[in-house]
Amino acid sequence: MGELGRRVDGAARPWAAAGRFATPQGDFDIGTGADPEGAGLLLAGIVGNAQRMNVVVPIVCVSSAMLGGAQWPLEIVSSKALLAVANFVPIRHAMDALKGIAYYDYGWNELLWPLAVLVLFGVVFMGVGLRLVERRG
Repeated sequence: MGELGRRVDGAARPWAAAGRFATPQGDFDIGTGADPEGAGLLLAGIVGNAQRMNVVVPIVCVSSAMLGGAQWPLEIVSSKALLAVANFVPIRHAMDALKGIAYYDYGWNELLWPLAVLVLFGVVFMGVGLRLVERRG
């Protein structure tokens, strides 16, 4: 196993092969590397130019982190509408996998659903984003 599969203290992390994972505060992408790239491509197809992209990206990133449970735990959110919207944010499923690994010692069987949802988000975002960018160019 390479550096990706080892913690700082040298202990093996066999689940790290599923994606990048450092700490809850660090950079992680569980499931697919295509998810962030697909989301960026989707935004690029919708927005159109770099100047607008510089405005839209912080808004989308912060709001999706809030809705997905990265800013605060979703357990404290009481609005059923916000919890329903959170299901359509990829960060929600990444946080479910991350919490499962960190708190509940999830194995591959328990991680299958959040990882599959992240892969689906990546594929859909990439497909729609490519279509929008191709149509523009």
